[in-house]
Amino acid sequence: MGAVVRRNLVSPVLVGRDNELAALTEALDAAVAGEPSVVIVSGEAGVGKTRLVEETADRAREKDVRVLTGTHGLHVTFGLVWLVTLMTQVARFGLIEANRRRLMCLSMFWHFLDVVWIGVFTFVYLMGMLR
Repeated sequence: MGAVVRRNLVSPVLVGRDNELAALTEALDAAVAGEPSVVIVSGEAGVGKTRLVEETADRAREKDVRVLTGTHGLHVTFGLVWLVTLMTQVARFGLIEANRRRLMCLSMFWHFLDVVWIGVFTFVYLMGMLR
């Protein structure tokens, strides 16, 4: 009765992206050689950006390169929105007890991010340099 349908979110086949893949592979090779490089992948929804980046990440792993993925800037964006909101609240209502508590929470959030970044930097970047 109840059939299980499995749906792949990303196609296992990369089609029609030879030029883009070549550019990403070139940047990857430069990074492996110790040259810093930045690549911005943009495009309309559904054109295969995720698949292209995943293919490049697979190639990086084949070269024994650590790959970090995720929404790296999301925590910073969240913190900045929180900061602007609190600045508005303090400007409007002053340093009332509720705003002091909120500022303390924001301060703890930023310090937590600092600790996480120190850990990520130490264990991912510095330890990677020692290999």
